[in-house]
Amino acid sequence: MYSDDFITFGDFGKDANPLEDEELLLKVVDENDTVTVPERTTFRFQDNGLTFKREINGEVLDAEIEHEVQESRLLPHIDQSWSETLFYGVGNKRV
Repeated sequence: MYSDDFITFGDFGKDANPLEDEELLLKVVDENDTVTVPERTTFRFQDNGLTFKREINGEVLDAEIEHEVQESRLLPHIDQSWSETLFYGVGNKRV
């Protein structure tokens, strides 16, 4: 499910068919319903930034395997391109 300011992914139960039931599909954005959607991942665009949050219902999913992530602001990270890595890394090492 997406809007101008968020993208939300969710995992429904085995018997649920959200593609045929619009009311059920809308529950993916209902943060109070953790039974129908036991795993929910949200990316939110706000204040010229991006936040990430992952919610897990420990009663339905194994909390030892699936981990909840509190809402966190994602910071941009620009790494070197392959040509910069080759030039600055491999190409400039003395043997």
